[in-house]
Amino acid sequence: MKLVIFGMFRSGTSYLWWTLSKDERFKHSYYEPLHPHLLDDRKGYKHYVSYNELKDLEKYFNWNLAFNKYVMKEDEENFQLKRYLNYLIKENTLVKINRMSFRISWFKKNFPDVKCIGIIRDPRAYAYSHIRNGRMWDPIFFDLCLGDSRFNDYLDPLKDESDLVKLLAFWKICAEEMLLNMLIITIENLNKDISSTISNLYKYVGYEIPVKSILDAMLAPDSYTSFWGDTTVRYNEVAEEVWKTAIDKTGIKDLMEGFGYG
Repeated sequence: MKLVIFGMFRSGTSYLWWTLSKDERFKHSYYEPLHPHLLDDRKGYKHYVSYNELKDLEKYFNWNLAFNKYVMKEDEENFQLKRYLNYLIKENTLVKINRMSFRISWFKKNFPDVKCIGIIRDPRAYAYSHIRNGRMWDPIFFDLCLGDSRFNDYLDPLKDESDLVKLLAFWKICAEEMLLNMLIITIENLNKDISSTISNLYKYVGYEIPVKSILDAMLAPDSYTSFWGDTTVRYNEVAEEVWKTAIDKTGIKDLMEGFGYG
């Protein structure tokens, strides 16, 4: 079993990873291996603790792996990233990886024996979670995509728009990239019927569905899944007209409807 979860920040990747990591058949389970502050965070955060078992981690990890070649074609070379991920992904490994939305085709070519799944969230909830309660969205990933010829024509007219518009635009190009490469589930469906969603996920990737005792343990509520799985529609705190304008400017209406977001 080798399984990697892809997705955008604040879209349910942590929620899905924490749920699947309770499957004891995964002997290794890694959370955000490209986090720039991984070496420090592994000392104090429960979800990074598995990295403490890797005595050679510092030989392979580099904070710049998160940003260097952020957008890649499948046949490009990235020796450092391949070497690092190859070090992590052993037999029976689960990985939750952000900062890879535009390197998925590269990953699949270089790690053909690894199953890939994605998770996505209503773009309004995704965008609002980045800015609510005074949070500041870091536009570095928008800017990295803006500098690439694949996305420049679409993103350049939006570069001076509000953060909400930029976030919806970024959601669009990420979602389109994932659609080309893997099964995508939504955090809304995960919350609606977690048992069926997880069972169908296992069937899709060709893994045996966990026995009832393991599945029950995976689905049992706890503080981590409750925190990460909160998808309350708080984006309604932003005026509907604001969302309509942002959706029109970014042209994401059809894509939203394809995922069931009316």
